[in-house]
Amino acid sequence: MKSFSLLRRSRKPLVAASLGVALALVTSLAAQAATRIRLVPGTAVLLSAASGGTGGQSTSSTTSRTNIFAPAAYVDYKRIGGEPFVAVDRYPFPGSRTDPAAQCAPATTTPCYRDLTYASAPNGFVFPHYSPFWKSDDMGKTFRVPAHVPSYAKTFGQGGGGGDSHIAIGQLTHRVFFVDLPGPGCVTMNISDDFGETWESNQVACGTSPGTIDDRQWVAADENPAPAASNVYVSFINFTNILAPQLTVQKSTDDGETFGGVCTLASVPPAPAPLPAPAPDNAPTSCPDPADFRLQVAGPIVVDRAHEGHPLYIPFIRGGSGPTSQVTPTPPWDLYVARSLDQGTTWTRHLVAHLGNHNPVNLFPQLSVDRAGNLYFVWSQTQGPGENAAGLLGEQDVYYSYSTNGGSAWAPPINITPSRGKSAIMPWSVAGDAGLIDVVY
Repeated sequence: MKSFSLLRRSRKPLVAASLGVALALVTSLAAQAATRIRLVPGTAVLLSAASGGTGGQSTSSTTSRTNIFAPAAYVDYKRIGGEPFVAVDRYPFPGSRTDPAAQCAPATTTPCYRDLTYASAPNGFVFPHYSPFWKSDDMGKTFRVPAHVPSYAKTFGQGGGGGDSHIAIGQLTHRVFFVDLPGPGCVTMNISDDFGETWESNQVACGTSPGTIDDRQWVAADENPAPAASNVYVSFINFTNILAPQLTVQKSTDDGETFGGVCTLASVPPAPAPLPAPAPDNAPTSCPDPADFRLQVAGPIVVDRAHEGHPLYIPFIRGGSGPTSQVTPTPPWDLYVARSLDQGTTWTRHLVAHLGNHNPVNLFPQLSVDRAGNLYFVWSQTQGPGENAAGLLGEQDVYYSYSTNGGSAWAPPINITPSRGKSAIMPWSVAGDAGLIDVVY
C-alpha cells in the first residue's frame, strides 16, 4: 500500500486503526500537488512506503489535524491470521472513589476512559479452528491472548470459527460481542463480561436461518438504560439459494443472550423456474434485502444512536442485470443502503449511487454515522482502463458519499484518491463530530 492519510482525532480515539483522510460534508474535488503525492485539499499523508528515511519524504503532516504514529508493535509471534479487525472501548466508565467496580484507576469521582483495545483475525477452517483474540490494556502498546480463547477447537460448521470475525462493544456495560464464522449454517456469538478475559458462547443463525453464511457476518450493539431493550444485531448474507441470496438479520433484545429470526426467508423456486423479482426498494420487508439475484456483498450493520428510535443501516452492493448475476457478476454496479426505522422489524432500500461499469466489490462497502446523524458511505471502485469483462482489475480509487437526511438522498460520489496510476482499496471509516469522518485505506 502506497500511503495512509489521517483526518482528525478527537480527545478519545474513535477506532484503533486511526489512519484516515480528512473530509468534511462538502469536500472540493480539486487536487493539490505535494512533493510526490497529490492530495485532496484538507488532507495530509500520515504514513507512506515512499517516505521517511534518509532523503525520503517526511511523514510529518503540514496540517495541525494529524498525529504521527509510534513504531509498530508486534501483537503475536505465534498465531497467524488475516483480515484483522480492531475495536476500542471508547465509552466512559463511571467514576467512584469507593466502588472498586468503577474500574477507574486511579480512583476518581468523574467518569474515566480506559480505551481497552481488542483485536481478532481469522486463521481459516483449520485446527484449532477459531479466530485468535487479543487484548491491550495500554492503548495498543502491547497485546496478549486472554486466558480463555472463545470457540477453541470446535467442529467445522458447528459453533467454532476461523472463517471471519467482527467485534462490537456495549455502550453501557462494556460487554464484548465477538462473532466468529465456523462455516456453513451458523455464526458463533461469544460474549465477555470481564473485558475479554472469559467468554460464553452461543450459536446464531443455526436453524432459524439455514444456509451458508457469506463473507462475512457483522455485529452491532445498541445498549440502552432500562426499561428500554438492549439490542444486539447480527447481519449476514444467506446463500441458501445461490441464485437469489438475501441480506439477513438476527436480533437479540436481551443484550446478546438469545437471538431470534427477525428476517423471514423468501420462498425461491428451484431452477430452472424463473426467479422472483427483487422486492421494490420502498416496500417494507422483514429482511434488509430479500431474494435479490443482484445482491453481491454487504458491509457492517450500523446503529444511529444520535436519532430517536436508533435507525439501522446496512451498506450493500448490487451487480449484474440477469438471473445469473450472483454466479457471474457483471456490470452495471449500484451502491445501496438498507434502512430500518423500527429496530430491525422492517427494512427499505435506498440507492446511494449508480456506478455503471465501475466495479466496487473490492471489497466491503462501509458506512459510519457522525454525532449529528449524518451518514457516510465509503468504497473502492475500478476506474476503467485495464478492466476485464466483469469490471475488475485496473486502477482503483477510494470514494465516499454522504447523506444528511437519513439515507433518503446522497451526495454525488467524491474521489478521495484522485492520483492517476496509483490504486487504493479496502477503505474503512469512523465518523465523529458533525461533518467529520476518518477514512483509512
